[in-house]
Amino acid sequence: MNLSRIATFAPLGMDGARVDVESQVIPGKARISIVGLPDGVLKEARDRVRCAIENSGFGFPKADVVVNLSPAALPKTGSGFDLAIALSILAAAGLISADPFSGGVVIGELGLDGTLRAIPGALAAATYTRERRCRLFLPLRSARAAVAVPEVSVLPFRSLYEAVRFARAPGEFSPAEIPAEERVGQSRSDDAHAPVDFGDVIGQHGAKRALEICAAG
Repeated sequence: MNLSRIATFAPLGMDGARVDVESQVIPGKARISIVGLPDGVLKEARDRVRCAIENSGFGFPKADVVVNLSPAALPKTGSGFDLAIALSILAAAGLISADPFSGGVVIGELGLDGTLRAIPGALAAATYTRERRCRLFLPLRSARAAVAVPEVSVLPFRSLYEAVRFARAPGEFSPAEIPAEERVGQSRSDDAHAPVDFGDVIGQHGAKRALEICAAG
């Protein structure tokens, strides 16, 4: 029975911590168990991930799957773990190799059809990966926030299917290009405002409220 491990990221304000997603397929009735202090949204990843895997054209393991989010003592919140969980399950089932993601960080929310949706915390994840000189794998829709961080290595995906294509043939994969007009810090001459807002910051509700009051005068 295979054990797979893929790293992801838990945002904590403008900082965060690495979380290892470990998956193992064991004989059973095709159920998914997620352990490691997941919140309610993360527990619902069981259904999102199963549908995304099947609707992307990949078979879901006909056995029980145990997903462990390590370190177990760190609370995990949100849907940004979906992509790492899905890839970890596929690797544990022997359908892909986790090696192409080794040393990097994987984040992303999955739709039921396997598409990847924008998530908050991309800016913090980009800062984390730049400091550790590793690559960040994330949804294309979140890439504009990530590339605001200088010298960060980003590989965006549109869907789970694209992430699997990369896992199976990294050297042949052509990533989606992030449009120049979407890049943070490369604002057009007729737009004086950088496209960054509080949605890029997880938590920090008191600080956000204070800044709002200051801005309102």
